[in-house]
Amino acid sequence: MRPAPTYSVAMRTRRPRPASTLTGASIALVAALGLSACGTSTIDNAEVESTIVKQFQAQGIALKDVSCEDGIDAEVGAPVSCTGLNPVDTKLFLEGKVTKVDGDKGSFQVKAVRGVAKGPVVAAQAKRYFDAQSGQTARAFTCPAEVELPTKPSVTCEVTLQDGMRRDAKLTVDAQNKLQVEVARQAK
Repeated sequence: MRPAPTYSVAMRTRRPRPASTLTGASIALVAALGLSACGTSTIDNAEVESTIVKQFQAQGIALKDVSCEDGIDAEVGAPVSCTGLNPVDTKLFLEGKVTKVDGDKGSFQVKAVRGVAKGPVVAAQAKRYFDAQSGQTARAFTCPAEVELPTKPSVTCEVTLQDGMRRDAKLTVDAQNKLQVEVARQAK
């Protein structure tokens, strides 16, 4: 795997958010952090989000709708947690940390640690893979509505062959996004 790139963005002073705009689970966390971190600097979320989009795009990975948790502390080691969608609406979970704070600039690294893909998108990719690898053309692939990526250890889909026979197909997608399809020899 390639090392995660480092990004730099400007910082801003933290201003408390009204509790009524937060979900129940995040109120306790923000309240606990607010007691010890009043007046500290945070990294501007809008800049983090736009920087992530630009940097992933520079690597050939299109992202849209990137959203990061509010209040990224401008402290080395502070967590950075975001989500984004790719063009086929696979939700990517991006995790990282602040790596450097220098004056009014902060640097951070993030990488996609997992994703959730729509079943029809995975099925279409599996069909293309199967058709190319087997020399056959499947009529259809059907996968669960959502597929966690990377798969752990595999996902069972159904393939319908040209003769109408249906078989289970085990799909695996590893951390490098490499797809493998193994079709059962026996019909269902």
